[in-house]
Amino acid sequence: MNILVVHEVNWFKKVVYEFHDFAENLSLLGYRVICVDFEEGWERESFFDLGHLGIRVYQNVSRASKNSTVELRRPGLIKLPLLDRLTSILTHYFAIKKIIRSESIDAILLYSVPTNGIPVVLLGRRNKIPVIFRSIDKLHRLRHKVFRWPVFFSEKIVYPRVDRILALTPKLADYVCQLGAEREKVTLLLPGINRELFRPAPRDAQLMERWSLEEDDRIIIFVGTFFEFSGLDFFIENFPLLLQDLPQARLLLVGDGPLRKKIERMAGALGISDRITITGFQSYELVPRFINLAQLAVNPFRLVDATRDIIPTKLLQYLACQVPVVCTPLPGIQSVLAGEDCGIVYSDSTDFMSRVRKLLMDEEKRKSLGEKGHKYVAQNHDWNILKKRLETLIQQEIERKGTRT
Repeated sequence: MNILVVHEVNWFKKVVYEFHDFAENLSLLGYRVICVDFEEGWERESFFDLGHLGIRVYQNVSRASKNSTVELRRPGLIKLPLLDRLTSILTHYFAIKKIIRSESIDAILLYSVPTNGIPVVLLGRRNKIPVIFRSIDKLHRLRHKVFRWPVFFSEKIVYPRVDRILALTPKLADYVCQLGAEREKVTLLLPGINRELFRPAPRDAQLMERWSLEEDDRIIIFVGTFFEFSGLDFFIENFPLLLQDLPQARLLLVGDGPLRKKIERMAGALGISDRITITGFQSYELVPRFINLAQLAVNPFRLVDATRDIIPTKLLQYLACQVPVVCTPLPGIQSVLAGEDCGIVYSDSTDFMSRVRKLLMDEEKRKSLGEKGHKYVAQNHDWNILKKRLETLIQQEIERKGTRT
């Protein structure tokens, strides 16, 4: 089976998430997987570097799994603002058309809408190839308000016309149906986790030494991008209150992002910089080693359009490592993770720090929550189970469409 996976983020620069997991797991099942990405965050090598319109090919790319045989094909673009996206509409179309014709593609797994969603649907229908859309977000809400309406209308065109939609959460399943998808074509496929990588382990002495962490530190961890909606500024603003009762508390931030300078300034102004460690982005293989340094994880996301219906993979990574989580009650997360039976404690901003303090001081409660979370992830989010389900769903669409097998 030959599978084409289409997205419009940068394969190499985007933090590892299920776009990489899905593609690489399918390749590990023995299928030929070709990915098309977009050179998001491009840089000009010189003043005269205006890009190109050809296709660059990368063999055996791997971000989430070892021994991946994924082939990445990156269509060219013009390296100028706005023109990069506009030229990509054409270069992606012709690249995908060429791949379909030359590589005997059996199915297309589509993640994107604005740049190549409509062309992929058209090419899939023309060539009688099933197009399976993976819904992980309300895509128009991720865009600047200038581009929000065009993306929204693109979603309304794409969702009713793909052959199958795999929704990340029940909330997203409802969303795609509201935009025209037929309910019987929408399947819930929960996010997955690599439990061979993300698992409980003793504290890593080298990491403790490298980042000047002490054995008696009560480490609270957050992993990921420091977006404006992350709530990290709120957490740091209230962190001194926690330190009054628990001076050994330590905040470990594994990541980077737009909010970094602000939280560094806040920490300095509050005089707590020595209790906050920011590591910057780390390799995927190191992330579980960092998580296993912590007694507790936090997800203080604010409720905004971009967070309302998502379920951050980081939550599953924490739980897989048997680290309990304190999280704001976002609808998308609550629709999948019920609460303490899944190792997660929900709390709004009014008592968020109080919940964190109580858990840091209650080892038995943390242990109980950690065990429940670990068990829940093992039963519901193991990639070894989900990749087989994905394989079955793809094969069913191929058979239904009457395409090559």
